[in-house]
Amino acid sequence: MVIKDYGFYPSYYQYAILNGKFPIDTIPSFGLNTQNEGLNIFKGIVSLGDVNGDGFNDFIVTTPHTFTNNLKLWLGGRKIHELADKTWYGTDPEGFGNIFGAVGDVNGDGLDDIAIGSIYNGSPDCDIGFIYIFNGDSSVHADTVTAINDKNVNPPSGFNLDNPYPNPFNPSIIISWHSSFKGRVRIKIFDILGKEVGLILDEERQSGNNKIEFDASKYKLTSGVYLLQVEAYDKGKLITKESKKLSYMK
Repeated sequence: MVIKDYGFYPSYYQYAILNGKFPIDTIPSFGLNTQNEGLNIFKGIVSLGDVNGDGFNDFIVTTPHTFTNNLKLWLGGRKIHELADKTWYGTDPEGFGNIFGAVGDVNGDGLDDIAIGSIYNGSPDCDIGFIYIFNGDSSVHADTVTAINDKNVNPPSGFNLDNPYPNPFNPSIIISWHSSFKGRVRIKIFDILGKEVGLILDEERQSGNNKIEFDASKYKLTSGVYLLQVEAYDKGKLITKESKKLSYMK
């Protein structure tokens, strides 16, 4: 059961899981780290069935923004990750992420699949849109011993990612951050469907102020919305993972 957290976890968790049992307990079993994005329970928490074939049900929810809905997927398991296992970032005005749901096993591979799409509101005659089908993936599990221990993954602690500038950009944008520790920094760029389009940094950086320039023309990208993802490691341990939305306008 997903419930609103009421003081058991830091503010950036906001929601928690209450494991099923009888008699029903009132103490959350563990928190869901929403990274300061509240879950939109009014649009529903959708059970997807088993998208990774591990025998546990998985679920997807929306995190509301002013004009968009980001979607977060949690994989079920004996040890559910506190951070979402995957996030799809909504777009405006395209509206990707406004509709989503479970569609069962569409391609017959034994794994349940996910539908995510867009709906354009405001038409005087009808609503139009589109839907993508995302196939289930058996390569990831929430209860594997090789998974990241999300209890050690917190919002920025001694690491601060600045807003990239300029944004929108053409063709270059500056990504800057401040770190209180020396460690590995990995920076990736994804398109709105979650496909990685570029690894622009994966190396150890000194503490203090750092920056790097991303030139979209070198990656032959088209105009559109992209996602910047930054991971920071201290002594080999993932300390934080942050994301920013980028708008590339040729």
